[in-house]
Amino acid sequence: MFKVKQNLTRFLDLTILRTSRLFDRKWYLAQYPDVSQAKLDPVLHYLVYGGFKGRDPSPHFSSCWYLNTYKDVKTARINPLLHYLKYGRREGRKPCNQEAEQEKMGVQDEIVYTGDYTSWEEALKNCTGYDNPEILEKVKTALLKVKKGEAKYERDSVVFDEIQYSWPLLAGLLRVACEHENQLNVLDFGGSLGSSYFQNQEFLSILEKVRWCIVEQPSFVEVGKELFQDLDLAFYYDIDECVKNEKLNVVLLSGVIQCVENPHVVLRKITSLGVKYIIVDRTPIITDAKRDRLTIETVPPRIYSASYPSWFFERNMFLKHFSDNSYKMVAEFQGFDLANIENSVYKGFIFRKP
Repeated sequence: MFKVKQNLTRFLDLTILRTSRLFDRKWYLAQYPDVSQAKLDPVLHYLVYGGFKGRDPSPHFSSCWYLNTYKDVKTARINPLLHYLKYGRREGRKPCNQEAEQEKMGVQDEIVYTGDYTSWEEALKNCTGYDNPEILEKVKTALLKVKKGEAKYERDSVVFDEIQYSWPLLAGLLRVACEHENQLNVLDFGGSLGSSYFQNQEFLSILEKVRWCIVEQPSFVEVGKELFQDLDLAFYYDIDECVKNEKLNVVLLSGVIQCVENPHVVLRKITSLGVKYIIVDRTPIITDAKRDRLTIETVPPRIYSASYPSWFFERNMFLKHFSDNSYKMVAEFQGFDLANIENSVYKGFIFRKP
């Protein structure tokens, strides 16, 4: 049992590093050719060896500086970047000693959440919003690379040469298909231009039928219909249009419900549809809160220059939408995203209607 827990911890730690923008796989291999020559996994090498030897995961994080500055981390023998991502960022620790230079160059290390706003309108006044055309252009370019086989995976407009799976999400999708004659009919609310579809396509290709329907902003739907839509992937402007035309067996909410102005209105609508399964992933919960918290999410300029409102949910209020509509929780799992909001955690849930 100890070994199983140890392996699970190692897997989770690797996933945190792989999905962080502070770990640049190609940069690490180029910087340390011995890793490339030995054909080692750069993330695993950094986790168990490189970080402790002062090797940097990217130009934006200094392992040596972090360990020498924060002696408690060095004494505890914790990988420096892993500590920063899991604890240090929330504690106000810095990734390197070049903060002033980074600010001058417009470089920000990770997504940052700030504020506690009383209304969506107030938050919008202090950010650029979701309709920034740069976001769509970046996402389109990245996912076209995935579609053409030039990249393996896209998340938030960033391309990777290795797919980062959310295994509980994938297990949930396959369970839905098993209960429905090997067929999967998804309503992917806020699914971008197909991020989750392409992410899981290899595993879902064994199914008898996959119909993946994305409900998105009009600008995304127009691009989706023009460049991505096919027999398996479809785009809709709203939930009602999708429900009218499709025989759905699962709704997917992956990293999206926190991005809408009235999330509880959307949750009430979705849970009232009567779809057999609802899968939630990459959703921020504040563990000790008595109410939701509205923040502003600021994206690093090296990804795209944007900021927009983002919710952190009070757990009981969030889950009540599902229990009120007779959904039973099949599973709860840990998400791999991290935020600098105190006592926050990203969660995933699988719900089934009896």
